[in-house]
Amino acid sequence: MADIFSSHPYPGRKTINPSTHHCAVCDRTLAYKDRAAHERSKKHRAEVEKQKAKEAAANAPQGNENIDPNACHNCGQRKYFSTLSSCELLTNTTPAGHMSRDCTGPKKMTGACFNCGEVGHNKSECTKEPVITCNNCKGEGHISRECPEPRSAANVTCNNCSELGHFSRDCPKPRDWTKVTCNQCGLSMYNHMC
Repeated sequence: MADIFSSHPYPGRKTINPSTHHCAVCDRTLAYKDRAAHERSKKHRAEVEKQKAKEAAANAPQGNENIDPNACHNCGQRKYFSTLSSCELLTNTTPAGHMSRDCTGPKKMTGACFNCGEVGHNKSECTKEPVITCNNCKGEGHISRECPEPRSAANVTCNNCSELGHFSRDCPKPRDWTKVTCNQCGLSMYNHMC
């Protein structure tokens, strides 16, 4: 009787992941859903590199004290990163010889904050209240979907007749199918099946 029920057409039970995860490297307990993000963080990667360096130093044969663990596996230069097959000069390295994602120096500020317009910080680092701007009326405090004013078509060009002042869905002229092109091959969609 047990043989009849052992093979059934139904899938097995779903595996349930634990709610928490303990990182042995950082000696930290965190939510299981945050595990992948934690393992990609700078702090975790730095701890992993420290552990690898300690293990490599402990397992290294005597006489190899002058080998740089951060050097290329092939040529031994620090400015390269390498797999065992080929050396490639990294484009995102600094003159000091480290990856930009691992850089501990200050970030280069380019331009102004998209929230307050001040120079010296990014939008993610802005301490001021976020400013919500409408793309329709350029007013503050609401988004274009909730704009009380009708949608502005003053600067819009119709994709059908190429005239200013209306959208193609509101065009009074019949649809010009010769202007429609195929997304796959770029040919005219008029009498065309791709």
